[in-house]
Amino acid sequence: MTQPVFTPGDVLGERYTLKKSEWRTPLGPVWLARDSVLDRAVFVQLLEQEIARDAGACKAFLRSAARNAQVTHPGLLQVYDPPPARARRPAGEPPDPR
Repeated sequence: MTQPVFTPGDVLGERYTLKKSEWRTPLGPVWLARDSVLDRAVFVQLLEQEIARDAGACKAFLRSAARNAQVTHPGLLQVYDPPPARARRPAGEPPDPR
């Protein structure tokens, strides 16, 4: 199965416009994006397809994000919010039938 291809200009959750892929983590790529609601630059962590299709892994990722959102420090990125499930794929890719 091929990985979804995200490109600059893709919009996630009708809010985050992807600008540039900045780096990769074991979970997937991190993109510089623009939050159109709050008009600010943000980083968006995208999940690799195998991880995104694993309900347990997604729950663990969201639990981790919730814990990390409670931590603030000048040397750490702030966690804002996960996109809704309908936004977790590139434009034009059909939803997972599972």
